[in-house]
Amino acid sequence: MILGIDPGLGGALALFEPSVAALHSILDMPTHILKRGAGVKREIDVKSLSDFLIEHRDRIHHAYLELVGPMPKQGVSSTYQFGRGVGQVEGVLAALAIPVTYLTPQKWQAKGRVRSGKDGSVKKAREVFPERTEWFTKTKHGRSDAALIAWVGSERLDT
Repeated sequence: MILGIDPGLGGALALFEPSVAALHSILDMPTHILKRGAGVKREIDVKSLSDFLIEHRDRIHHAYLELVGPMPKQGVSSTYQFGRGVGQVEGVLAALAIPVTYLTPQKWQAKGRVRSGKDGSVKKAREVFPERTEWFTKTKHGRSDAALIAWVGSERLDT
């Protein structure tokens, strides 16, 4: 199986089996709330992420991770937290010896002929995976991104 990962807090992980063109599983990026000083922060739940990957590790042939950078006008703290989260995902993949290839949003969207934006990703995922349309909504667009990253990644293995 191919694992597609949208690494943000609103992201997801998707397991795609190319030989039967089936999307087997979607996991919204597991998160938990952590108190920091007077405030609270949402962070990746590394234990839940690890548990999911350990459960499927023997079936995962390759992972494709979206390679993203800081957003324009994003604050230093937000940029740090996002980078930290991506590093946590990378660390778990490395610890489990799951090979990883990075795909920029521009690359996977172009190869998959995905119109940019949340709507484009949701629409394309519903076209590619019509049996799973209920999984793909605007509010859960990380699912469609992860599924499409896995789908595009599976095609890259053939080239």
